[in-house]
Amino acid sequence: MKSVIVAWCKSNSSLFEKHVPLKFVGTRNKKLGFKTEIDVLFIDGYKLLDENYKAALEELGYRLHDTTKTYSELEGKYEVLNQFGDYEKKCFLRWLVIRNFFSGERIIHFDGDIVFNECPQTLSKNFIGKTFILQGCPALTVISNLDWFTHYEEELKLFVSNITGYSDMAWDKRLGLKEAQKTWTGTRDRKIISSDQDFFRHLLHTNTIYQDKPEVIMQRLDNYIFFENPAHVDLYYSHLKPFKYRRTNGIDFLNDKRVCIWHMQSDFNNYLGNFIFRHKYLQCLMKTRLQYKDKDIEYYLRKLVNNTMNLQQPSRLYTYKYFFEDNDFSDLFSAKIWWQQNVFQ
Repeated sequence: MKSVIVAWCKSNSSLFEKHVPLKFVGTRNKKLGFKTEIDVLFIDGYKLLDENYKAALEELGYRLHDTTKTYSELEGKYEVLNQFGDYEKKCFLRWLVIRNFFSGERIIHFDGDIVFNECPQTLSKNFIGKTFILQGCPALTVISNLDWFTHYEEELKLFVSNITGYSDMAWDKRLGLKEAQKTWTGTRDRKIISSDQDFFRHLLHTNTIYQDKPEVIMQRLDNYIFFENPAHVDLYYSHLKPFKYRRTNGIDFLNDKRVCIWHMQSDFNNYLGNFIFRHKYLQCLMKTRLQYKDKDIEYYLRKLVNNTMNLQQPSRLYTYKYFFEDNDFSDLFSAKIWWQQNVFQ
């Protein structure tokens, strides 16, 4: 089973690493004794990376591939996806690039914003023979049933042939989606399918694309705890609340279950950035609850300080260093600070 990340660079190596900290993750993996044997398919901007940076990634175990040509050919066939912006278009098409590059291979896909809390090779061994999208989010996707790719491409062609009509049909079939936690289909809140995640959630909910039963996956990984968005750590493990967090020898645990991965997706990364901001500039609030998205008084204080001092949200790399190098999550994962009550001790 091949481990793969699909990436693209818009400017230079330094800015790429700040946004997609592959070098940081690879270095951390090495310190923890993990092997980073991951193929990275660059679908755009490979030539913008300097040779020293590429050499450093390869030294850490990444195998870099320039798949720009394959992606460009697909991009020309699916121009209608341009309406969703460059990022979402790339996300839709990355699965076809993976299929073309690893013809006949079973794969485990990781988003570039994942921090490993277990060796990627150990995860691959645990997932052999399984096919699933973790809780409806493609950040961790395992594909052993190769018909998966065929069904995805067939549905994608139908989708791009009539985006509005297909989305209307999918919206009409969403009944029960919010109650579909157990089936790992996720939820949707917009009528027009606008991302590969929206698309997958429809395909999974309607059984249009194959997925093994989540209970089988969870049984195999009973010693782990895993979640696609750490901000909702309790969503699939409410029976384990309140959680007790600890980090031992660099490895994070909740209630003595090893956290499988940290998906540092945008919303959670912003939440962590707000905690860092509070620690730096709003010490008076350090013992109060940090809201996730609600606009409370701290939100407006943060906005005022940002505007006054012309500050920017910390980069993902900065956030990684703060929580995985200089500190852990202890101060945030507490009953008084976490945005939801009764989640942590």
